[in-house]
Parts: sequence; structure tokens; C-alpha cells
Amino acid sequence: MIGLLVLFCLVVAILVIIGSQLGLKRKIVVYDSRTDLHLTCVSLIVWAICGGVILAVRGESSNVGVLVVVVLLGGILSLSPIRRSWWANKTVGNTILSVLTKYALIVVVTLLGIITLQSGFGAVENTKKKKYEDAAANVLATIIGALGFWRVRKLINNLIAETPPTVS
Repeated sequence: MIGLLVLFCLVVAILVIIGSQLGLKRKIVVYDSRTDLHLTCVSLIVWAICGGVILAVRGESSNVGVLVVVVLLGGILSLSPIRRSWWANKTVGNTILSVLTKYALIVVVTLLGIITLQSGFGAVENTKKKKYEDAAANVLATIIGALGFWRVRKLINNLIAETPPTVS
């Protein structure tokens, strides 16, 4: 099972790299505007909430209505970024690559932000406890996480296209 998860992550990473490169060359449109970026973020947040609701009500049949509403809201909010990718790219392959890239980059930048904050707080706590080796490791993780966050955020900003892509 873990092998399949690792394989899935590798395939997604390769496709995101390909999608990012094509997006930077303007061969595909990843984010057609800032609104598309924001809608993608909101739909991911709703899906995360949906996962929490599923975990909270999984054994109780009385809360199924809440689950249905949250899943329906997540689905509706996901339609807009997918529809925008379809309109901008006009082919199924490019649309799939675009949607995969847009969602994966938001997940990566979020995880890097969480790693940066957690490592920073860990460095402060370890310094208070006078565990300086652990604090130094956390400071290094904070710096690497912040650098990664900055680079991925810059990549996302470069992938926002206000004009249609050129095809060559």
C-alpha cells in the first residue's frame, strides 16, 4: 500500500513539473487569473473541511445531511477552477494537466508554510529548553521551508496568465 502511495506521489510530482514548465512557457494555462487562484484555494479548504466532517460523522447517521451539504459545496466550488482550465486550454489532456498542477502547487505551498511555522515554533521552544542542537536543526528546517515557500509562491505568481497561451 505504501509503495502505491509513493508511486502515486512520484507520478503527480512529475506531472506537476511538466505542467509548471508548460505553464511558464505559456503552452498551457494553469491559473487564468487571480480569481482562479483564489477559487482553487477556497475549494481545497472546503475539501479539507469535508474530510474533517467525514471523520467526525462517519458513525452517526443523524449527521449525514451536514456531510452531503459540505460535499456538495466542495463539488460546486471545484467546478469553477476546472471549468476555467477547460476554457483556457480547450483540450482534455491540457485541462487535466492544468488542474493537477494548480491543485498540487497550492497543496505544496501550504505544506511548506506549515513546515516553516512549525519549525520556527519548535526552534523557539527548544531554545527555551536550552536544547540548542535541536533548535539549530529547527532553524535550518525553518530556513529551508521558508525558501521553498518563497520559490513555490513565486512560481505560482508566474503561472497566473491574464492572456491566452500561445500554441507552437
